[in-house]
Amino acid sequence: MWYAADMADRLKNASGYNYQTIQPQFDWETFKPRRDEYIRKLTEAYARNFGKDGVEYHDGWGRLVDKNTVQVTRHDGSTYELKADYICIATGSRPAVPSEEAVPGATLGITSDGFFELEKQPKSIVIAGAGYIALELAGVLNALGTQTHMVIRGGNVLRTFDPMIQDTITNWTEHTGVNIHKNSKIVKVEGTKVGEPITVHTDKGEVIQADYLLWAIGREPVTEDCGLDKVGVKMDAKGNIIVDEWQATNVPNIFSIGDCQGKALLTPVAIAAGRRISNRLFGPEHFKQDKLSYENIPTVVFSYVGHLLMHSIDHSSLLQTPSNWHCWNDRTSSQGEIWRLHQNMYVSEGPSRHRV
Repeated sequence: MWYAADMADRLKNASGYNYQTIQPQFDWETFKPRRDEYIRKLTEAYARNFGKDGVEYHDGWGRLVDKNTVQVTRHDGSTYELKADYICIATGSRPAVPSEEAVPGATLGITSDGFFELEKQPKSIVIAGAGYIALELAGVLNALGTQTHMVIRGGNVLRTFDPMIQDTITNWTEHTGVNIHKNSKIVKVEGTKVGEPITVHTDKGEVIQADYLLWAIGREPVTEDCGLDKVGVKMDAKGNIIVDEWQATNVPNIFSIGDCQGKALLTPVAIAAGRRISNRLFGPEHFKQDKLSYENIPTVVFSYVGHLLMHSIDHSSLLQTPSNWHCWNDRTSSQGEIWRLHQNMYVSEGPSRHRV
């Protein structure tokens, strides 16, 4: 989807390079099956790799029976048990949606999962949230021609990132045409059913009409009905499994990685943590102290703001620039310069250039 948005923006701006003006028409209905097919093949490739690596794959719902036993419930309701010396819980997370009590009509919205199920491109959409998913989907939809609104609680997007990145991405997102409703919360949603036009009300009295509302306000762990209470695995108030620096729970032989333990919700982090557990438990002696450091984990956000792609590290001071520098995108600047920002970020004040 990001590449489709990138192509749309390039075609729209081709006239800046003396091409004849192009008004691209994106065909969502024929693109979706091709995208889904690509994802299906990718999923099947992972499944084949299980077999190649000698990994048994069990399709069903797992529940802990005791600290060494997992009960698997098949889709037909039948059950069987697996026993192991060690158990690693990696059940992931799901998109969070407000309750009907908190926001009447909240269930009329979709999530990022629902976005990938859309058969037709929305003409208009309201996206609630200011993080990764909200920003990425807003940028993609806007670039493809959907009238896009973002409702955010603060004054900037990406509030956990460096202030310079917050300001720059927020400004450029608005510059590209996304309507950002700042310091606002959705208090009510009106409509008949998902897929029919909805009306969104904010606490500032704004009324926004759109085809869809998409909740991108965070994720919640999938830890309910997993039998954690039967063996005494501790969780925090949000349902995240509590682990120590070794990814170990309070039950000595049970570990947890990924989104369900609530730290650094990134796929590469879960992979890295899993490798270190495997190294430590089953590897040679020099791996016995192997563990993942959660300090200074790099993060990439595919924010689509007209070829402005910024890389950052959360809560670090590695990227520091004077406040009077400006970020430019892939279009001609007022000084007549054309720059491209992909692997590096260029910032400038006047004619001089600096690479970060």
